[in-house]
Amino acid sequence: MKTQILSGLVFGLLALPVYAADATRGAAEGADVAAGGASLGTSPDTAKAVKSFTTLDINSDGAISMSEAKTMKKLTQKFKNADINQDGKIQEAEYVRFSMDE
Repeated sequence: MKTQILSGLVFGLLALPVYAADATRGAAEGADVAAGGASLGTSPDTAKAVKSFTTLDINSDGAISMSEAKTMKKLTQKFKNADINQDGKIQEAEYVRFSMDE
């Protein structure tokens, strides 16, 4: 499978590369990351993570707060690690990355 770096997301001092699952299809497919419009991909694991994020984001503000995270013990324990930009909440892209790493 070909991969191509599409762009980088920058959270604080940490730059995260974003890859296309298949460079022949390009970045048009997949969910947009609110911060940069880069593709998260359309794998079943990504779709499952996005669905889980939507469930955890109880107030539908686009982020998971610490109080919302308390419904998932593993996320509560690793909240600081999952909150890549350290803004006190976990955005969808951060949650998808956390889910893929677990």
